[in-house]
Amino acid sequence: MGQFNNKTFKYVICGVVIFLLGLFVGYQLNYGRLSSIQGYLFNAASEATNTNASDTNATSANASDANATSANASDANISHYDNQISLEKFELATGFANYGERVKVTIQTSGACNSAASIAFKNVAGSTFTVQVQDITGSPYIIVPDSLAYTEYFVTDVLLVGKNSDNSTFTKQYSS
Repeated sequence: MGQFNNKTFKYVICGVVIFLLGLFVGYQLNYGRLSSIQGYLFNAASEATNTNASDTNATSANASDANATSANASDANISHYDNQISLEKFELATGFANYGERVKVTIQTSGACNSAASIAFKNVAGSTFTVQVQDITGSPYIIVPDSLAYTEYFVTDVLLVGKNSDNSTFTKQYSS
């Protein structure tokens, strides 16, 4: 029995550490402090400045279809949904599940393509665990871990991984 408790304790601690690390990295990525992790195109969309967005260079003569080619309109291939993903609907198919059981998840998003998701749970005692959503583009589901205490858990966070038009990824976290 002691070995079971020791093993369970190790799994819970590892899960909490991984969850907290994920929250930290997700927060940093969300607020642009670790932008280099997301790839070289994360900051490619530059902000408009006075020199490139003034009244003098925005006339009908230089803003026509004739001069808006891929050479001078670099944003032509960039989707307006890049780096944006919104959680429209989230639902677990059941309120009760046993160890190892699959639970169907409904995740509807708008914006960029949803390429992955994780769900964080917590019980009233403060124990947490995180599960990866499987088959995100088909019939999404989670598998209830075997090493959990038999108690009631509630969802605390949903972490979405969006995929941009250039195949780079970004994260968006939703908390209860």
